[in-house]
Amino acid sequence: MHAYRHFPILDPLLPIGLLPPGWPRSRAREVCVAVYDGLLQPAQDHVRAVVSRFAEEPHLDIRAHTIAGMSAGIGHG
Repeated sequence: MHAYRHFPILDPLLPIGLLPPGWPRSRAREVCVAVYDGLLQPAQDHVRAVVSRFAEEPHLDIRAHTIAGMSAGIGHG
């Protein structure tokens, strides 16, 4: 995940047709989505467990967001 965060700095953001063959933009995004979204449930469970130790009432409305949800603006605002 940390390495992926540096990729946007290296990526010239050119259209795919102008990039060299094998440019890893799509594959890097696929890996990031798989890792990030794959950790969604364990991360959400952990945060809920920590909050429940300190809160008087459970905060079951705590939800993690997927990359697709964040891209669509779901959960922001």
